[in-house]
Amino acid sequence: MQSRMELDQRANHAAAGAHKALSRAERAVCDWAVVDDHQAVLEIGCEQGQLLRHLDARYHLRTCGLCFDRNHTVQTREALPEAEIMFSAGGDIPWQDASFHSVLAARGWPDHLSTADMLSEIHRVLRPGGQLVMALPQHGGGLRGVVGLLGVSAGDEQRARLLAALESGGFEDVSYRRSRLGFVSVLARKTA
Repeated sequence: MQSRMELDQRANHAAAGAHKALSRAERAVCDWAVVDDHQAVLEIGCEQGQLLRHLDARYHLRTCGLCFDRNHTVQTREALPEAEIMFSAGGDIPWQDASFHSVLAARGWPDHLSTADMLSEIHRVLRPGGQLVMALPQHGGGLRGVVGLLGVSAGDEQRARLLAALESGGFEDVSYRRSRLGFVSVLARKTA
């Protein structure tokens, strides 16, 4: 049996390695995500599981990921055998209602999926009071997953439209905050 200090050292070592692998978008999500032990966390658009690995090294979580590419699904399942990794081609989230404390999206979702439908699905799987944290590029381009709602650039008007869509979709405390260089984080809570 390992001592608490040995477990903490192992977790810190694993966390240090996982932190290096995070992209700026994933770090932007981590800057604002409120995560604690014994919670359920879903990453939307997880590709290789770096964000889930990073969080799992720090907390005792139920980690879940939704992939939109079959190959990424297989790779992520192999990389994170303890996590629940599912595939979705049509944007449905194959977990029960009110399953997650936090839904995180560092990469968004494919352009062919409706932003309104994805926000509705995210709202459905969040627990009351649960948190959505999304990373968006600070300046135009690269808005995978919200291009249909926001248009091509990521200006203040487009962000305001996203915040309004979240509020009309049943979220509260909706805001965006500057985060890592080149990214803003969009935060919203499911109405309790």
